[in-house]
Amino acid sequence: MLLATGACAQADLSSFDFQCSRLDSKGTLWIGTVGEGLWKVQGNTLIQHTVPGHSPRANYYDLTLDPQGHLWLGTDNGIAEFDYETWKDIPMTAPYVAASQRMAATADEKKRLVNGISVNHSDHVLMSVEDAVTGQNLLMRFNGQTYVDLIKPFKSHEVYEDLDARVWMGNGAYMMEGGKLVSKVTIPGVIIQCALQDSRGDVWLGIDGAGVYRYDGTTMRHYGADHGFESMRITCMHEDKNGRVWMGTELLNNSESQGLSYFESGVMHHLQEAETCPVKSVNTIASDKKGTVWFAGNDGALYRYNGRNFTTVDASKLVGAR
Repeated sequence: MLLATGACAQADLSSFDFQCSRLDSKGTLWIGTVGEGLWKVQGNTLIQHTVPGHSPRANYYDLTLDPQGHLWLGTDNGIAEFDYETWKDIPMTAPYVAASQRMAATADEKKRLVNGISVNHSDHVLMSVEDAVTGQNLLMRFNGQTYVDLIKPFKSHEVYEDLDARVWMGNGAYMMEGGKLVSKVTIPGVIIQCALQDSRGDVWLGIDGAGVYRYDGTTMRHYGADHGFESMRITCMHEDKNGRVWMGTELLNNSESQGLSYFESGVMHHLQEAETCPVKSVNTIASDKKGTVWFAGNDGALYRYNGRNFTTVDASKLVGAR
């Protein structure tokens, strides 16, 4: 039973756009929004978490964990790191950006929106960044001290570095050699939209076309029309504790027609038409420490799956005191 606690219990969250989520090692489920800040689910309570130096209604476009378990956020102007004691805000301004790389623009125009972030290796952060001045996307690297441009313009909003140091972006995988990114795997005619490395080490790739690719380190396999993806693209992915790979989907010709699919024991399952699955809007998927899978989307849409049944969650009834 969901309990409404605190003075904010009746808050209207119908305007929330949930964008990203992640479960940390302490069992807290973090959810980032566009326009309503950062939230965390603890037990049966949804609590707003204000990041120092940021508005409570800030935009957070992506979040992830590094090998130490620290939480990282992609913001309107750089990144932020949380080690569970203090926040470190790392804006794309001096001293983190060298004078030679600073944009010749007003302070309000100097924003670089981080819409994709990957921190699977402890010595650097990779990120996809939208430059507010030029409108171009860039691939950037933060080495712990400064931001460095790697590719501009960058053709994708997704960047994902797997545990084998392959960087998945654009139409394939690259590795850093001699200070340059060298192509290692190519998927012609596609752009990667989302990526996941599962517990077996396989990399899953959602693309800008129908279906999903799976790379086992040697072979690239496409799950397309023969697996039920005739006209569906993947928008986000997550592996639960039982090894089931969940996928948020939408029709290629109708982004408002959304649903879920999952891969288990070699079989792809699609729930778009299932009456038992209420999930119709999903931007991000994560699991909590009990193994419950959470699905979050636009307009305050929040759902959970306990291994047997789906439940539509009224997020406003979860809101507790800060």
